[in-house]
Amino acid sequence: ALSAIYSVGLHEMQPYVKRLLQKHPRLSVRLNYRRSAQVYEDVANGASDLGVVAFPSAQPGLTILPFKEDTLALVMPSGHVLGQKPRVSLKALSGVDFIAFDRDAPTRKAIERVLKGAGVEIRPTQEMDNVETIKQAVELGLGVSILPRMTVNKEVEAGILEVRSFADGNISRPLGIVLRKDRFLSRAAGAVLEALQEG
Repeated sequence: ALSAIYSVGLHEMQPYVKRLLQKHPRLSVRLNYRRSAQVYEDVANGASDLGVVAFPSAQPGLTILPFKEDTLALVMPSGHVLGQKPRVSLKALSGVDFIAFDRDAPTRKAIERVLKGAGVEIRPTQEMDNVETIKQAVELGLGVSILPRMTVNKEVEAGILEVRSFADGNISRPLGIVLRKDRFLSRAAGAVLEALQEG
């Protein structure tokens, strides 16, 4: 079993799982969508062999391996005034209605650090615990958000949402693979880890 935070499980795992099943057609992979703290918990208590989190942090008894970098982008409803330029400066977000992740989400904390560094203070009009609900709120015109670029590909293609990168430079979030230090990986879990590391 593999536990992953929602945004990664829903939008980034498919190609890895597909490649894994092509290589090992009889393998059964159970993917659990969890919040960050639950991913660490699942791996620590053996409910999952591996986990994937954003902004990984050291935890007792767990090993963290680097996985990949996710580009973060400004996401807005189609036709939004901020979409008039190809790149948006962080300063332009001052006073704009903003939909944020919950306060305890590592991605939220990291976005706040970046904005603070640019002298921008946002007052979230709403706080939500996963990418899917944030996208829906943005679609409804309740505000803009900063989300992993990968998670909005379908909506951008469909013309529902627009995405802009930042004039201030690239903002990204590191993803890490979590596993237990003391646990011997089964052949299946080893194959999953190999597929993730092959990228």
